[in-house]
Amino acid sequence: MTRSSEIEEKLHELFSAFETRQNRANQQLANSLTVLRIRANLKHIPREDFDAMVRAKMNQTFDRIEAKTSEFSPVLVGAVVSEEVAG
Repeated sequence: MTRSSEIEEKLHELFSAFETRQNRANQQLANSLTVLRIRANLKHIPREDFDAMVRAKMNQTFDRIEAKTSEFSPVLVGAVVSEEVAG
């Protein structure tokens, strides 16, 4: 096995584990948001208002995640930004 293939294999393992954790977190978030939407409905909060609250909180969260990612891994931020520009 070459050094390059060892690195690629390790990268695959790392990103596969990351993907699994992200998928689990996304599922948990979706389930929790469903419960909160039901509770908001019971409190007569209009769906548009609830959706606006979710969007605001989501944007704040993504901003914090991006800031932390750039602090700890500028390589990942560069890759994500490049992908967004290309996409």
